[in-house]
Amino acid sequence: MDATAAAVTYGKKDLLSFVTLGDSRTQFNGNIRQEDVSGGGDAITKLDRGYMTWAQVLLRQRMRWIKNGGVGGDTTAMMLARTDALLDLNPGWLIGFGVINSVNSDVPSATIISELGQIFDKCAARGVKVVWGTDWCSTSTNTIARKSALYGTNEWLRQQVGVRPDFYLADYATAIVDPTTGTPYAALASDNLHQDGPGGLRMARQLVKVLSPLIPPSDRLIVSNLDTTNLLLNGMFEGDGGTGRATTWASGTGGTATYAKVARTDGVPGFWQQVTVSGATGSRLREDLLPGVAGSWVEGDKVRFEIEFETDAAGWNASQFYAGIQVFGATGILHATDCVHSSGTAAQTDRPESGICRTPAITIGAGATTVRVYVTLVGDGTYRVARARLFKATYLPPQCVD
Repeated sequence: MDATAAAVTYGKKDLLSFVTLGDSRTQFNGNIRQEDVSGGGDAITKLDRGYMTWAQVLLRQRMRWIKNGGVGGDTTAMMLARTDALLDLNPGWLIGFGVINSVNSDVPSATIISELGQIFDKCAARGVKVVWGTDWCSTSTNTIARKSALYGTNEWLRQQVGVRPDFYLADYATAIVDPTTGTPYAALASDNLHQDGPGGLRMARQLVKVLSPLIPPSDRLIVSNLDTTNLLLNGMFEGDGGTGRATTWASGTGGTATYAKVARTDGVPGFWQQVTVSGATGSRLREDLLPGVAGSWVEGDKVRFEIEFETDAAGWNASQFYAGIQVFGATGILHATDCVHSSGTAAQTDRPESGICRTPAITIGAGATTVRVYVTLVGDGTYRVARARLFKATYLPPQCVD
């Protein structure tokens, strides 16, 4: 199929959009769409153990995530069977990872390589770029045959960079594996297979090394409180009131918090809102939005929250750092968060230096009385935020309005 025919068949492509494909370790990026929430849950959560979740933050949300195609327990054969459905969403990229379930099911490397090759060929036929990650052993990778399948597949993946156009390798194994055991360091994956928060962030840094030179900078952040796409009252954190905290922004409870306005020195006009917390147990920076205010939200709006941040290494002793939306008074989905901690997993002890958090889209349900946006650091540390926006999802391309 030539390029013209492909364009007619598959439609105009958003070159900065992507889908993810993989097993449970990709599934652990969390939910990115409201319809993906199951079991009566009330939250859409991108998780802090997710390598793609953190990569998006570190990339400053330059790419647009259409669907998380991670499924727990999937083999490469199962991933191959699901590839066409993901490609039908017409992404610019497929970002994938995971062969361990095939390896530990005694599938030989030749079969795994054949299945991966078919996935990559399908992507190439549709003009979709690919990033795939190297994998690691688990405690069940305990025979010579299984180890041979794993390392043989990793070696083949490394070779594909030189023979497949638009194929890129994220070498996660190099960043996360204990060379003595072949499994991830316990501090990065407490069960020696599934990454926890620190492992997810380390994987993300490997992925960002690959993607950052290939994706044009495009923050899309506000530059003024006059921006009519912003439903917040003071996204630029203007004013002070003698507290060091910008007007309209409030402090929560739990631990102590000190606020200061800090002039930016990076060429961007305006100020950082600095927050230093000690013993924090919840959000210490939030803005509440009531209905009926001109230019604000109404029931049925589908909205996202985004905010720029940077952190200080000195004094950082945090177990969680995330941003979110909470809807009060309604029923159904009430929370949307970016990089929220995954309950029951090891704390996120690594520090994200800077980036942009952006929540999944959430529909404001009937009966809503307040919409709150917030930033939470649990523990001790100093962070600065700026250029916050609560915006309707219609300001993103149609395939990303989830």
